[in-house]
Amino acid sequence: MNSIEIGIYSCIELFTRGKKWLNLVKRLKKLKNILKSRFLNFKKTLNIFSALCLALSLTIVSGYAHSAPKTILVLGDSLSAEYGLARGTGWVALLEKKLQDKKINARVVNASISGETSSGGKARLGALLKIHQPSIVIIELGGNDALRGLDLNVSEQNFRDMLQMVKASKAKPLLVAMQIPPNYGK
Repeated sequence: MNSIEIGIYSCIELFTRGKKWLNLVKRLKKLKNILKSRFLNFKKTLNIFSALCLALSLTIVSGYAHSAPKTILVLGDSLSAEYGLARGTGWVALLEKKLQDKKINARVVNASISGETSSGGKARLGALLKIHQPSIVIIELGGNDALRGLDLNVSEQNFRDMLQMVKASKAKPLLVAMQIPPNYGK
């Protein structure tokens, strides 16, 4: 079983046992520590990152399992756009499949672009919110800001603005944090 499957099954276990938040926090801390310890191994980091995104996404969506159809908008970079992966094998596609398997009535819109920065995401977000009218918006950006050495204050303000835009549209935001690589902008 790979780390994506572990993350998915851990998340399912959380919801079936009713100890959602306590177990979620414990599992997320474990995933965070694993991610930090294996940051230099890209493939394992990507798998663990995917599992973390799936767990967080399913946490939010689980409250909607028996309600009207929901739209989940994913605004991300190459990690969400499946760069370097076979089509349909990234965390966004796996999230959509797991939602279908669990009979959660949700549509996932992947608006991710490889190489996207927080500035690019902010510029596109308004139109995406109008077109798709999502209930949940997952923002997975920041890695390219760091790799390009962009001003951290500008990136922070972009995230604040995006979160404000999402909240103003009455959607729930989920901001997936990025750890700045040690070679920040070099």
